[in-house]
Amino acid sequence: MNIFKQFIKSIYSPKDISTFRNQGMGKTFLYIFFISVLSVLPIFINFVQNFNHIYDEAVRIINEEVPDFSIQDGKLHTDKNEPVIIEESGNSTFIIDSTGQTTVDDVETKYNDTLAFLQYDVVINLNNQTQSMSYQQLGMEEMSRTEMQQFLDSVGSVKSIIHAITFVLFYLIQVAGHIISITILALIGLILKNALKLNINYGHLWKLSTYAITLPTVFFMIMHFFRAIVPFASLINWTVMIIMLHLAMREIPKVNIE
Repeated sequence: MNIFKQFIKSIYSPKDISTFRNQGMGKTFLYIFFISVLSVLPIFINFVQNFNHIYDEAVRIINEEVPDFSIQDGKLHTDKNEPVIIEESGNSTFIIDSTGQTTVDDVETKYNDTLAFLQYDVVINLNNQTQSMSYQQLGMEEMSRTEMQQFLDSVGSVKSIIHAITFVLFYLIQVAGHIISITILALIGLILKNALKLNINYGHLWKLSTYAITLPTVFFMIMHFFRAIVPFASLINWTVMIIMLHLAMREIPKVNIE
């Protein structure tokens, strides 16, 4: 059975999943790489859309709306004694604050899809993922408003490279996350194996677990595509994975034929 048929069968058929336990480990890892691509795509697409939107808004706001500013010795300076917070359509936010009143934690917890120039740091919050770097780390210890505009222009010229690097990072994180989940699920399978009195080893359980994660992975892939928030997502994810693994194991004969 090819990988695409395995993917479809793994969504709804524990009986078919049970037969995958005897396949080679290479094909199992290939399936992990395949399903990781599918699951990361909506997350990456949302990131690109948000990144491009925030970038375009940042260029416009820097050019048209923010007060004059400069960065000296790695510290932001403006003529404002309070934060400048500009909220745009689409729930994106731009912050410039030389007072120190706004912190990295504030950007992470209080705002969504945000670009913030704080007293000592640049902070980006996209898809509930926050990254911050100091002006010194970015090589921006000394910078005027005009130089900032030039910096944003240079970022715009390499956006495709940024997107490619981001996709690779997202993908590697997704693969690692799946492998960890599969390993833990297979350990849970050892408990189920004893309860069901099955003659299968940990390697079989690891392969079964690989396909048992398909249904919740597809579900959350769709939810990410529509940007829907799922309450108790982790609980739902693990419950469905364990149920699918248990149902697949129940399809295995009491005496396993190698």
